[in-house]
Amino acid sequence: MLYFIDFEASQFTQEIISIGCICETEDTFYSLVHTHHKIGNFIQELTGITQAEINSAPTPDEVFYEFFKWLEKTNPNGSKLQFICYGNLDTVFASHTLKNIQSSYLAQAALSLIALHTIDYSVSVKNYFGLNKNIALVKVAQYLQPDTEILQTHNALDDAVMLKQVYDCIQQGFTVDEIMLNDYKTHIECYDQDHNYKETFSTLPAAVSWLMNEMKMPSGTKNKRVVNAIKNASQKDKPYCGFYWKIFE
Repeated sequence: MLYFIDFEASQFTQEIISIGCICETEDTFYSLVHTHHKIGNFIQELTGITQAEINSAPTPDEVFYEFFKWLEKTNPNGSKLQFICYGNLDTVFASHTLKNIQSSYLAQAALSLIALHTIDYSVSVKNYFGLNKNIALVKVAQYLQPDTEILQTHNALDDAVMLKQVYDCIQQGFTVDEIMLNDYKTHIECYDQDHNYKETFSTLPAAVSWLMNEMKMPSGTKNKRVVNAIKNASQKDKPYCGFYWKIFE
């Protein structure tokens, strides 16, 4: 059974202050979570959650006891649980919050399950699209559903639902306009003397091959020399062979 999960956490102590989760059958769980520490002004502005709301929220014992019971309810056959998050911080938040459990064995069990059985789906997204750096979940969601305006509210349940939508789209083989992902892939852009865009190349060897053909360079010209010249031109924002070059890594 798959569960898509997201946490919001306090700014300095990284303790969970809200949990949102949706399972593959569309059942959902959401709660604020009490912490004795200040959640921080940045987090209040980011999430819209106030310190007063956290002060009056149920304790981690209470929330994660209820979460464990919800897991039982949504997985009556006792299938293997797998939590899916986006980014590598949710398991950190779970581990920090686990230390605050006072007495509930089931709350400890719930947080331990999360800490031990969570996959960071951002890695799968990078591999699926062939990216060389992480991309925000909301951007992936927007690229996969270009006709729908998608806003990130930093509400734990909203973000968990967004993650499930992204997962479902990728499982169905949805594709994205490659141009949208250029900033997240290694590529080389070429511009003419007037800085008008001319070509994009996925690798330096491809750029070199195109340039050597375009400029009709002698067959004995060494590729390494041309590669280094393009790199140097890109770094200094100077033309090489009449073209400006930008390397994105």
